[in-house]
Amino acid sequence: MSDNDRYALLIGVSTYDSDTYPDLPPVRADLHYMQAVLRNTEIGMYNEPAMVAEPTRAEMLHAVETYLEERQPSETALLYFSGHGEFCEDDNQLYFLTRDTDPADLPGTAVPAEFLERMLQSCRAASKLVLLDCCSSGSVVQGWTSKGAPETDRKPAPSTLLRPTGVYFITASDALQTASAMAPPGSTLGTSRFTGEIVEGLRNGRIKSGGWISPDELFDYLTAQMARNGVPEEQRPTKSTIRATRSLPFARSVARPVHLPALPGGGTGAAPLSPAQSKAREQAVLDAREGMDRQRLLRYYAHCLTAEAAAGMLPDRDGGRDSEYFLLGRGEETIQSGRGATFPAPTQLPRPQAKQGRAGGGATQQEYWYGYPAVTLPVREGGGRGRRTPVHLAPLLIQQMELAPDENGRDVLRPTGVPSLHTGVLAELLDADNAAALVARWQPTWQEGNEAQMLQAVRQLLEELELPELEPLVPSALSERTVMQALRPGAHNAAVLLVPSAAEANATQALVDNLLQMSTRTEQIPGTALDALLSGGAADTAAESAAVVVAPGPCNESQELVVSSAMKQALTVATGRPARARAKWSRPSSPPVSPRDSPCWSRPRTTRR
Repeated sequence: MSDNDRYALLIGVSTYDSDTYPDLPPVRADLHYMQAVLRNTEIGMYNEPAMVAEPTRAEMLHAVETYLEERQPSETALLYFSGHGEFCEDDNQLYFLTRDTDPADLPGTAVPAEFLERMLQSCRAASKLVLLDCCSSGSVVQGWTSKGAPETDRKPAPSTLLRPTGVYFITASDALQTASAMAPPGSTLGTSRFTGEIVEGLRNGRIKSGGWISPDELFDYLTAQMARNGVPEEQRPTKSTIRATRSLPFARSVARPVHLPALPGGGTGAAPLSPAQSKAREQAVLDAREGMDRQRLLRYYAHCLTAEAAAGMLPDRDGGRDSEYFLLGRGEETIQSGRGATFPAPTQLPRPQAKQGRAGGGATQQEYWYGYPAVTLPVREGGGRGRRTPVHLAPLLIQQMELAPDENGRDVLRPTGVPSLHTGVLAELLDADNAAALVARWQPTWQEGNEAQMLQAVRQLLEELELPELEPLVPSALSERTVMQALRPGAHNAAVLLVPSAAEANATQALVDNLLQMSTRTEQIPGTALDALLSGGAADTAAESAAVVVAPGPCNESQELVVSSAMKQALTVATGRPARARAKWSRPSSPPVSPRDSPCWSRPRTTRR
C-alpha cells in the first residue's frame, strides 16, 4: 500500500444558532481524536485528514462535494460526521444539521442525506467508507431516509431514493434511535460513545491482534463492545455493505498503546480553520454574492452533454461492430458484477486524437461506455423484412469507463462510476413517464463480487421491461452465440462496449469545447445573456415595465420568459454551421430560461447553495 492514497474528511457540529438544538460538546473531542488516530503513522496513515468544524450548510455542501469530486480510482475515501441528525416529515428525509440550521426550514438550511448519497455515488474512489455519529444515522442503510420524531411511534414510509452503493457505511444507531453522546466506560477523552469506542479501540490495539483492520472487523468490535457495556440493541451500530469493498484497509492494529495529543484548551476554544474549510467558506461567500459558481455550472453542463449523448446511443448491430461498439462475448463479466477492476482495451478501440489547428495541442475527449447484458432492439418502423430488418444493439446497464495504462503499460479500461440504466433502451421499450419513473427509482443493489445478486437485479429489470432472455444469462461465461442472429427484442449473454461515432462525437465535442472555453473566461460573463441564463433571473429587473405576452396558445413559465426577454432585451445569438457555432454574448439582463429548467439539471433543489 502506498502512503499517499488514503484521504479523510471529518465534519463536526457542536454548536447551533437555534436554541431548539442543544450544543454537543463531545463533538469537539470527536473531531480532534478521530483526526489524531487517522493521521497517526502507526494507525491510520491517512494524508492529513481534513477537518471541517462548525460549518454552515453552504460550507458543508461545498466541503463534501469538493472532497469527493477530487478522489481518484486508486484512492481510499473516508467521510466522517458527528452532530445532530433530524427527520423532516414534509419530505420524509434525514437531514444533517449544521450551525445555521433553522428548525422551521430543514430542506433549505440543513444537508439532506440524499445529497450525501448522490455525491458518494459519483465519487470515483475505489474504496469508500462512511462513519456517521448522529441520531437516526442508521436510516441511510436500513431502507429508510430517516426516523420519525422522537416523541412519536410512527415509522416513516420506506424510501426508494436512498440506497447507497459502492460504499461501506457504519452508523452509531439504527434508523429509529438516538445516538449516545456519553463517553465509553473508562475513557477520559470526552468523546461520544460511538467515536470514543473507535478511537480507544484503535489507539490501544483492542480491535484485533495485528495487521490491517477491515470495516467488517471494526463493526464487529463496536457491536461487541456496546453489547458488553449493556447498550440496547437498537442503539448499537448498523452497517451497509451493498456493493461495498469489504476488504478495504481502514487502519492498522498496534501492538502497544499509542499516546494521542490532548485536545487543545480542553475543547473550549474554536477549532483552527483547516484549508478544506477555508476553501469551502470562500466558495460559500462567492455563492452568496453571485448566486452560483459559474465555472462549475458550465463544466457540469458539459458533462451532461457527453453523458446524454453516450446514454442515447443505439448503434446498428450489423454495421457498427468494431467501430460504434465492441461485442465482448468471451470470458467472464467482471466490471458490473464487481469481480474485477479492469479489462484489456480492444486492439481497434479508437483512442483520443490530437486536435487540429489548435494552439497548444491537446487531445479530443473520447467517451467509452460499458454494459451488460446485451439487448437487441429491431427497428419498429421503416425497416425491411426478415434478416434485412435493422437491429439496434446496446447494453441494458451502462457504466462510464476510462482508458489508462496498467502497471505493465498496456491499455486497459476501468470504470469511473456505478452502473445505471441505458436511457436509450428504456425509451424504446417504455413510454416517457414510465421510463422516467424507472430511472428515478432504480439503483444497483448487489454486493460487489456477488454475481448471483447482480443477475437477480438484471432479471427483475428484464421482467419489468417484458424483455425475454434469448439465451441464458451466465455472467461467468459470456457468449456471442445468439446476439448477432437475433431478429426480436431480448437479452443476450454478452457485454457491450459503446464508442461514440465520429459524427456524434464531433457534434457533442464542439458544444462541450464551447462550454469549457467559456468556463475558463467566466470573468467576461457578467452583464451578458449568458450571465442571465446562469443566474436564473437573479438580475434586478424591478425597474423594467412588465411585458404583456401574446401567444396563440397557453405558455409555460419558461416560454413566457423567452418571449418577455425577446420583447425587452437583446438575446444571445449563435452563428455558424451546426456543431461549430460560437456564442456571441449580447447584453440582456433577464434569462430566457432558468438553469433549473434545463433537461440536464438533475440535482435536487436542496443541494443548491
